[in-house]
Amino acid sequence: MRKLLFSLGLVISSLALNAQISKHAIGLRVGGGLGYGNEITYQFRVSEVNRFQFDLGTRDNSGINAFSLTGTYQWVADLPEFGENFRWYYGGGAGFGFLDRNNILITDNNYNIVNVVGIVGVEYDFKTTADLPLLVSADINPAFNLFNNNIDNLDLNLALSLRWQFD
Repeated sequence: MRKLLFSLGLVISSLALNAQISKHAIGLRVGGGLGYGNEITYQFRVSEVNRFQFDLGTRDNSGINAFSLTGTYQWVADLPEFGENFRWYYGGGAGFGFLDRNNILITDNNYNIVNVVGIVGVEYDFKTTADLPLLVSADINPAFNLFNNNIDNLDLNLALSLRWQFD
């Protein structure tokens, strides 16, 4: 019951805080990608406190060819304790991908992947103080694999993102 009340409090408090998020942001997400490598990331605002984020990752090295596309719906709230430019965000969504391991020791090396994903992170917006439309964020992106038992069912990915904001 405490977890439910805490979660409800988080949702209500984030809706009450009017974070000023940009209409669009595009950039690079480094270190995440559910094992697919770096990702191209795109965000667009749905409301003053909500946005969609899409991440496209590819990998073609070390005997692995991979592709992934992930989409999350996010709630964004200010973090006034750390300064006016800090915000935090959380959300959930889904992803899909393909993984091909070119390893002769593994007989079943092609995987289609469908994930349920979450995201929690913090970001700093340079737009309000330095008049620079740069958004820097760090997040964790847990993903639960739904169908394929040949790979890990749960991935926890940490990433750093740099995005250019525009309207």
